[in-house]
Amino acid sequence: RRYDPRREVESRCRVYLNTGQKQTKASPLNVSRGGALVSSPLPLERGHQVALVVESGSLVLRNLCATVRHVATEDESNYLLGLQFESPLKPGQTQW
Repeated sequence: RRYDPRREVESRCRVYLNTGQKQTKASPLNVSRGGALVSSPLPLERGHQVALVVESGSLVLRNLCATVRHVATEDESNYLLGLQFESPLKPGQTQW
């Protein structure tokens, strides 16, 4: 259940999902203090642990541990992954 409002991601940041086996580029759609929604070419399973790396230019903005809470098909080649952060973000950290 969502307790914090979601913010649309307004920057041109890049997100990578580290699954332990490889790093996959994903597109951030929105973020809240408790989690994020990303579009990914990987159909990860619920409960899967990932490291979420958020970059802008050559700067790493965030490096977060998260768990996949839900998965939905977005289109023929992408999946929507609802991620829950291990630790909630501070209010100012939701602006990517």
